Amino acid sequence: LDPLFTIPTSMILSVQSVLDTYVDSTSPFRVPNFEIRVHRILTNSFPSGPGLDPRRIMGLVEQDIVLGMYLMVEECQHHLYEKHVGSGGKDSYWGPYLDVLPQYLIPRLDTFSDEEYAVL
Repeated sequence: LDPLFTIPTSMILSVQSVLDTYVDSTSPFRVPNFEIRVHRILTNSFPSGPGLDPRRIMGLVEQDIVLGMYLMVEECQHHLYEKHVGSGGKDSYWGPYLDVLPQYLIPRLDTFSDEEYAVL
């Protein structure tokens, strides 16, 4: 594969890697009761779904919700760090990537024309 199009493994996220980041008591980014909160949100939103039960398979929508929550927490961590640089806080690993995201809604990619894709 062309290295330009190879995604580093450190950038691949999964529900398990999110839980490892926020649930592990040794993690500098630990969020108290994160697993309980996420499980409650998932089971309230999808009553017949597995929530975070490791014995059951989680659907793609539920996985998207967990990853979305992860990015929201990372965005908050990044902006808190920017606001209080030097106060001993730790910036989000995703901070530089979050900075380049658009601040406005963009259409889904399947709504772009061929010419617009070429510009991308």
